[in-house]
Amino acid sequence: MFDLSKAQGSDVQYLLHVANGGDGNQKTIEQYETSQTKHLYKIKKGNCILGAIGIEDLGKGEARILHIAVEHQWRRRGIGSKLIKGVASLHGIVRFEAEISWDSAYFFRACGFKVWSLGSVDEENETETLKTIWEEIPDQKNEVL
Repeated sequence: MFDLSKAQGSDVQYLLHVANGGDGNQKTIEQYETSQTKHLYKIKKGNCILGAIGIEDLGKGEARILHIAVEHQWRRRGIGSKLIKGVASLHGIVRFEAEISWDSAYFFRACGFKVWSLGSVDEENETETLKTIWEEIPDQKNEVL
């Protein structure tokens, strides 16, 4: 059984470390801790944190995914999908959006997102920015976790 809950305290820094592949930026940590619209969730199995999702609630059933990550050893087991569906259920979200890189495009497509290029390239990292939208919510909301 999986447990999806809001991240608090030291979990926030750890989860941002997982999501960013490095230390959590203090400004980002403070935004999740103080913002009324930004939320960071963790998914656990027992005492083990498996992954995290950070969203910005845009209102009217819409949200932007700011961070999403699953611990390497738990990838390709549906954990990322459970994060998305679980947060959608908790917040009544019917539409997600995110700006992503090609590295995560396969994951988002596998979760039912539409992905397309914005035509912009980050010169520093030589990466293209992609846009992704998800508007399909499964009927079985309680089946998520």
